[in-house]
Amino acid sequence: LSIGDIALAPSQPEQLWVGTGESNNQRSSYWGDGVYKSEDGGATWRNTGLRETQHIGRIVVHPKDPNVVYVAALGRLYGFNRQRGVFKTSDGGATWQHVLFLSEKVGVVDLVLDPRDPETIYAAAYERLRKA
Repeated sequence: LSIGDIALAPSQPEQLWVGTGESNNQRSSYWGDGVYKSEDGGATWRNTGLRETQHIGRIVVHPKDPNVVYVAALGRLYGFNRQRGVFKTSDGGATWQHVLFLSEKVGVVDLVLDPRDPETIYAAAYERLRKA
């Protein structure tokens, strides 16, 4: 299983998040099957969804609320798809909202929360479609 990003919840250090699928979409990029969460410092893991995103570039956890998590998704590299953009959970991964979708060709590779106002999020996106 390839890993795109690992994030630690700042307010709850035993909580870890892993986004699967490499974020560098080159000829030998391997895909993943969504986001995994550990609440015991990595001893056990469970998949919380977003299995069809295939490539995750960044995960950021809200500094004060560990239930609020944002995921930058590149989507499938070899085809148009709606699993690109930014996804957000407010309930620790039980459900996900697609909060930023630009097109079926545009993925999001990076996210940053503004350190002065974590409700402001900056996202880096680009249009990319791999061909065999």
